[in-house]
Amino acid sequence: MYMKFSLILFNLLFFCNVLIGQTPNQNDGKITKKTVFVGALFNFFTNNNTKTKSSGEMTGAKTNNLGGNITLGYLLSHNLAFLVNLGYNSTATQTLTQDINNKNITLNSKQNGFSISPTIRYYKFVSEGNFFFLQGIFQYSKGKLNDDEYSLKANSINSYDYNVTGYSLFVTPGFTSFISRKLAAEITIGALGFHQLKGSDSKGNQTLDTGFKFLIYQNSINLGLVYYFHNRINNY
Repeated sequence: MYMKFSLILFNLLFFCNVLIGQTPNQNDGKITKKTVFVGALFNFFTNNNTKTKSSGEMTGAKTNNLGGNITLGYLLSHNLAFLVNLGYNSTATQTLTQDINNKNITLNSKQNGFSISPTIRYYKFVSEGNFFFLQGIFQYSKGKLNDDEYSLKANSINSYDYNVTGYSLFVTPGFTSFISRKLAAEITIGALGFHQLKGSDSKGNQTLDTGFKFLIYQNSINLGLVYYFHNRINNY
């Protein structure tokens, strides 16, 4: 639902910008060099995939995710920019399963933390006021992971509180659509790259999650507004 809403909203902004009074050959399709810009992008995702059998057995999971970041960027050239993103993300998951006595139990997992992401972005002119971009991102994150695990041997739920650190290197596409001379709506969709998340608790327990990912789904969409401080486009 969030994915559909985000795409519909951005498409409306994009096509309104194209249709409202655009003059042919108004500029050369370049954003002004040395432009400083700042913005905020957000994402929200919720999913409930649970099943209840006639026997009363419950399975599946419920997930809620909320995140966002503040972006500060600088145009090194007409189509190349350097950005720094400061972000926060929180994910909570409830997994429904059964113990050895077929009693329904709930395992909770919650992860939250902050991140900093140096980014290189390349803009490609699409139409007046609209740009496609591709960006390479290195992300460092630090936070907490509270994780429940069911012990079959002890027939009990054990909770672990990890301090986690993450590294990611990935590429993501997006679109910029100017609503006015300096204000733009932006959306990023998907991610392709490598990630590693590791952590430990005070008792010496450790966790490790590493791998290659290709994501195009609700949780990979960020939508927000960006303000460009200099003249937005040459001769505009």
